[in-house]
Order: sequence, then structure tokens, then C-alpha cells
Amino acid sequence: MHIKPTQWQMFGRWLFCWLFILVVMVSSPPCAQEVESTPDSTRALFQEKHQAWLKYCQRPEVWRHSRGDVFVNNEPFQQIIRLGIPTLPYLMERIEEAPIEGRLLHHALMAITKKKFHVRQEEIDGQLLWMVEEFPDIAPGKSHPDINILWLRWWREKIQETPEEFERLYQEWKAQKEPNETEGAYRKLVDLGVVALPAMVEKVADGEIALLPAISELSEGAMPEDAEKTGCLAWWEREGEKWTIAFPDAQEQFAPEDTAAVARGEQIP
Repeated sequence: MHIKPTQWQMFGRWLFCWLFILVVMVSSPPCAQEVESTPDSTRALFQEKHQAWLKYCQRPEVWRHSRGDVFVNNEPFQQIIRLGIPTLPYLMERIEEAPIEGRLLHHALMAITKKKFHVRQEEIDGQLLWMVEEFPDIAPGKSHPDINILWLRWWREKIQETPEEFERLYQEWKAQKEPNETEGAYRKLVDLGVVALPAMVEKVADGEIALLPAISELSEGAMPEDAEKTGCLAWWEREGEKWTIAFPDAQEQFAPEDTAAVARGEQIP
């Protein structure tokens, strides 16, 4: 069901855009010498592209615009996206350190990882409440779940569980009989995102060629849509490392007070 934004939601978006610009304008960007002296070249490149994007957002014709999508539909933001998988740790850092930025940077995370959260509204006791399928411990609420929290929890908790989650969803998909149910189960596999590619390729190696379209979709056609099993495996042998998201070190799960702190814009120690 498509829900049209209310006047209050539109006001909230407008207010967010102004808050974002205020934060950008009072922030002190690192000087060029600090960026160049960073030993991690990927981090340095991300910092360079990130600062170029922030400067773009400070342009009067941008921050005065009434539409929030101008902050992400631009070349500097696309350059951040084109940095790809290696920049994920630094995007996560920015989301944790600057939650207002995170509400825009999450578009880069979606573009890079192809991960889609299953957030929906359900009527409970006469109220429409939001809930997140991936995180059943998040209590249903009247407001849309904080997207920053979802990404940080995915990075800290869920990403390491991908092989098990993929296998569970794969078995559910194979068990479906009705076409509409089969399609829904298939989409859940794809919605795991790029992080599921190694598991998909492993299934193809075992003969599950029905996953070839999913691999082509997640790789944005890098593996040709008409590729067969041997072509898929040859492509993965050549480029698989580039498309593999290394799991971050196991981290403690968010405690309730951590979740509240991120929502307030505080950094988690």
C-alpha cells in the first residue's frame, strides 16, 4: 500500500534538510594535509569525496532547494557510491558519528550493498505501527524506524549471520509451490544484497542455475544476464574478490541505551 506523505511528514523532511545544512556549515572539514597523511588510501579517498560532497551541499542553489533529493542526486554523491565496497566501514563511521548526515548517506549504502530492509506497517489494536522483519526485537512504533540504527545493527550484528540467513531463505524459497509465494521468497534472497553473492555462487556451482538472474542483478550486470553456470563461475573467479564484503570483526550487539544514544546523535563508545 502506497502511503502519501502528510503535511507533517513534508514539514519534517524540510526541517531535516535545514538541520543537515546547518550541521554542514558549522562543521570544520579536515584540511588537505590531514587527508593526504592518512595511511589508509581508501579512507583518504573517501574523506576527499565526502568533503567534496559536503562543499557541494553548501552551495546556495543546493541548500535553498525545497527537495531533499538534490543532496543525493548529484555527481559528488555518485562519486562516493563509485568507491564501492571498500568504503563501507567509513560510511558506517560517518553514520555513527553524524546521524543527520547518515539519513542521506544511507542512500549510498543502499546503492553499494543492494541491501533492502523489510519495514512495513501493520494494524495492531486499531493503530498502524511500523515494524522491521530483520529486527523483531525492535518494538512496533508509530514512527518509521531510525534508518541509521538499522544500518548500524546490520553492520554490527546481522552481516556475520548472512550465510545462515541465506540458507534459511533459500530453503523457504525451494519449499514454495505457488508462483506468487515463490517470487516473494526469491526477492527476499535478493534483498540480502551483495553480501549474499558468495553463497549464491556456491549454489550455482552445485547446479542451482535459477540463481543466475539474482547474481546478475546484484552485480549490476557485471556478470552477464545470459551467462550460464560455467560463465558465472569464471566471472566469480576473476572478479569475486571485488564483490565480496568482508565481515567486520564481531562486535557487541546494541544495547537499548545504545539505540537511544544513536537516535539522539551520540557516538557509541
